[in-house]
Amino acid sequence: MTESLNKIIDGLVDSAAKESSFIGHPDVLKGLKWQEVLERDGRDLLVKEDNPSEPAVFWTVAEISPNDFWLYADGRWNDKLKKEFWKHEGSASFVRPRDKRLGELFDTALEGAKEVQNFVKSQYIPIGNPLIKQQKHTPEHYLNLKHRVFDRCRRKLVKIEEDDTGSAGGDCRGVEEKWARLERNWTLENWPCITPEADFQRTKYMNDKQFEYKPRLLEAYDEDEQPIPPDMYRQKLRGATVSCYFSITRWHFKNQYTFVPHLVQMWTLIPPAVVSEPTSSTPKRRLGSSEQDSSPFAVQEVPERDGRSLLVKKDNTSEPAVFWTVAEISPNDFWLYADGRWNDKLEKEFWKHEGSASFVRPRDRRLGKLFDDALEGAKEVQNFDKSPYTAVGHPLIKQQKYTPEQYLKLKHRRCPRKIEDDDESNQRILREGDNRNAAEEKWARLERNWTLENWPCITQTANLHRTEYMRDRQFGYKPRLLEAYDEDDQPIPPDMYCQKLRGATVSCYFSITRWHFKNQPYTFVTHIVQIWTLIPPVVVSEPTSSTPKRRLGESTSPRKRMRGN
Repeated sequence: MTESLNKIIDGLVDSAAKESSFIGHPDVLKGLKWQEVLERDGRDLLVKEDNPSEPAVFWTVAEISPNDFWLYADGRWNDKLKKEFWKHEGSASFVRPRDKRLGELFDTALEGAKEVQNFVKSQYIPIGNPLIKQQKHTPEHYLNLKHRVFDRCRRKLVKIEEDDTGSAGGDCRGVEEKWARLERNWTLENWPCITPEADFQRTKYMNDKQFEYKPRLLEAYDEDEQPIPPDMYRQKLRGATVSCYFSITRWHFKNQYTFVPHLVQMWTLIPPAVVSEPTSSTPKRRLGSSEQDSSPFAVQEVPERDGRSLLVKKDNTSEPAVFWTVAEISPNDFWLYADGRWNDKLEKEFWKHEGSASFVRPRDRRLGKLFDDALEGAKEVQNFDKSPYTAVGHPLIKQQKYTPEQYLKLKHRRCPRKIEDDDESNQRILREGDNRNAAEEKWARLERNWTLENWPCITQTANLHRTEYMRDRQFGYKPRLLEAYDEDDQPIPPDMYCQKLRGATVSCYFSITRWHFKNQPYTFVTHIVQIWTLIPPVVVSEPTSSTPKRRLGESTSPRKRMRGN
């Protein structure tokens, strides 16, 4: 942790003890009351007693969970939702930060939120949607903060007011010139919409002269205190640790209370961690080794994907942990073909498909002992930083049916990422990101030779899609080479994966990903980084005319021949 971040946390801890606007402060409700909003039936807003026109603004620190993130510019609206697009609200789950001191502030904030929730509340009315949510199957609590996607054009921008301690209050929107400029630049004409339904409604609103709403910017700042534009909400906020300001509304509808906190302002304390793909130069560790210690590692959520966590180095969270073991690639469950033997009956599209293979115990006694140790280490990795309330749906270690033998299932991605231009500089960058950092000219030549035009596809459906991708100029993906070497340390081309790898004994390097979707058990996925052949597959040749023949029933026993003589 940097010295500047330590100072910021010191200031936040000090402010939390002094400022009553911190939701966990003992005097947080002093001078506040629920004020009925006349424009809406059943809605109460927590305001200041001496100035009912001014809403109370609270603050806390939290981490924006990547698993429940809907703070996109369009809130990811679709026509299946009950609300119309112009009434829609984006939201996100604000969970406990990983930093110890910030986590303690969050715990205090939750206690204060309970006090706010029970403030001047009728004991005969139950709470339908509480201020504090609880994750299913876990004891963890979080806050679900919302942001309105649209606002009336006639809304006045209220200047930020500061109290004696310097904390922001009031509406906290559109105060500085940079925000005014940002609001002028982002209008209905260029408002970024992720879903096609939202983009269709946006176009419809543009052509409607009676439409009196405009997109509402989320006042969020990055770690450099620069405003975050709406097309960067996901990249800059998902997984970030922030200090957030919000107001609280209470709805009394259908004989129950509903609490809704609305975001006012956010400041990024710790940006989202950017986890790079493992490369050939990434330091490896043998799975199951005696020196294996889980302390150097941490489970890092990957903000780009919902529910995905990658095992990374604790001292460098941008560097994934890469493990290695020895194993035999089973010939009975081999799908590491260039096209992964994709067909249209599979759920994933071809460009998302992953080839796989079962890595079983080698026949060599000493290599088999190493594999047994690796399985024991894999169990430790599987239980590392795991919630005791969440089951494991797809474990790291698989077991064969009808036999006690266990194995590892390793996968290989087909298409790595989007690419822009096909010039040499981009190809070089892609090689560095696709396990080619230490690869020499032979790997560069191999990548240039194997493109979509000549990529070997075994199934007809895969070949049909490959042809379609070639004609589609908008298709921004390329085939991904498997970095595998034969027994002579030569790269294995994609049309030789089956001949060179199926049945081979190898040392393999891989990274480990853990998926945890909402209310679902854990799913562990291992991705191949590199493979080195130790013992090549046994080649069984076809019989020829020179192959020695023997009559059926004839014995070649030397003893019987001696007795015959």
